[in-house]
Amino acid sequence: MLRENEEPQASALAQRLRSLTEPEERGEVVGELWELATPEAVEILRQHFFTERDADVKADIVAGVVEEQKPETREVRFGILATALAPTQPIEVRETAVAMLIDFDDVRAVALLQNLLQDADADLRDAAKEALEELREKAAR
Repeated sequence: MLRENEEPQASALAQRLRSLTEPEERGEVVGELWELATPEAVEILRQHFFTERDADVKADIVAGVVEEQKPETREVRFGILATALAPTQPIEVRETAVAMLIDFDDVRAVALLQNLLQDADADLRDAAKEALEELREKAAR
């Protein structure tokens, strides 16, 4: 197991993520953290989501949620999705979160999506409606 090497690597990536000024470079580090797929790496991503200002980097964080499937990170990953749906988030981040909920395979996704049916943004309401339909179709199979 690489457990001993993974933790320092995640910490080093976290430091690098905080020090970078270019969004594209931060997005690359986000990808590296998702590849680690350790609980520490996922927690670093969750924390960084709150302080990240670039919508594309936030969307990169959200998009990685379904790529990493370890049960021990499930709650943190779900928390990232729930946070990404907040009305204060950029619309592209919210739309990415809606798309990720379809593949997250969690019954709580339905409640989150149903809440979005009343959202102020018409496009997001439509995306939530389509996502709910997809989840219903998946459940029927």
